[in-house]
Amino acid sequence: MIALALLFVLIIGLLSVIVRLLQRYFEAYVDLDNADNDSRLPHYLELQNEILSRCRKKEEINTVINERLMEMERKLHKIPSEENHPKEGAEILTQSLKQLLASTMNLLKVKSRDDHDL
Repeated sequence: MIALALLFVLIIGLLSVIVRLLQRYFEAYVDLDNADNDSRLPHYLELQNEILSRCRKKEEINTVINERLMEMERKLHKIPSEENHPKEGAEILTQSLKQLLASTMNLLKVKSRDDHDL
């Protein structure tokens, strides 16, 4: 019976030591976190500014891409309508794609010549 009582006292003592150690750990963690918040604030602001600048750059890139797509769409809509020419829609599409590919190839040739000149 005495051995059982000593075992319970030992277990309760170990549990109290563990609870105290955990309390100290969490107090130290909270103190460290509070101290780091003051020093992390400039880094956080820099990171936030960098993220905002990247978002602005993406928006600028998206607007440029949209403008170019609108320009390409306007160029493709300059194809004569079916009322003026009784061609089928597929023929008009293939003709416009051929023109588009030809102009793209010409631009690539000009670009490659410019690259070689440098």
